[in-house]
Amino acid sequence: KLFVSAGRHERKHLLVSMFRVATKRAAGRIVNRISKLSAHLSSCIILNENNSPLRSAPTSAQAMTQSAPPAPSPFKWDYTFQEELPPPFHSPVLPTSLRDKPHFVIASPSCCEELGIPIAAIQTQDSVEAFAGLRLFEGSKPYAAAYGGHQFGSYNEELGDGRAMFLGVHRTSSGACFDIQMKGSGRTPYSRVFDGRAVLRSTIREFLCSEYMHAL
Repeated sequence: KLFVSAGRHERKHLLVSMFRVATKRAAGRIVNRISKLSAHLSSCIILNENNSPLRSAPTSAQAMTQSAPPAPSPFKWDYTFQEELPPPFHSPVLPTSLRDKPHFVIASPSCCEELGIPIAAIQTQDSVEAFAGLRLFEGSKPYAAAYGGHQFGSYNEELGDGRAMFLGVHRTSSGACFDIQMKGSGRTPYSRVFDGRAVLRSTIREFLCSEYMHAL
């Protein structure tokens, strides 16, 4: 009733005020929930004397990935960007392998074509195991990127890839460069109290939406 009876100018300010209150309350609930979780779970971030994040020691699953023989890579890695990116903006990481035996489900034929990679090369057991974190692609140097941004209504300069990691940059025969990234591949120095995994339904939705947007 208050919203309907208010004038045009008042409705605008009332809507903004309601949004700010709702956002503030939601942010408060999220922060409280994270605070309660942090009492039971330890963060992956380790700080040195300069309070800069360092990668924690590899878990047993990550150690197995590191020691496993590399998988033949269908990608042609280009390390220029990674070598020129200053250390504060990225951290070397290792994927956390899946427990169950992985199997191929789906890949985008048009994406493979754009990358100049036969889709059959993505479907091999070696590639599947590498994408599942059981092995590394030969020549791959995985890293998670650090960045800053607004979160919960305020600027945070210590954000980063909490559940994603770059395997590297693939350069095609035409010279085009593409980031090859895994999502839901495990914890990184920026995961905080979370496990770095991705929910299956969200992953499928992102795949379908990205294909739809690319077609548009």
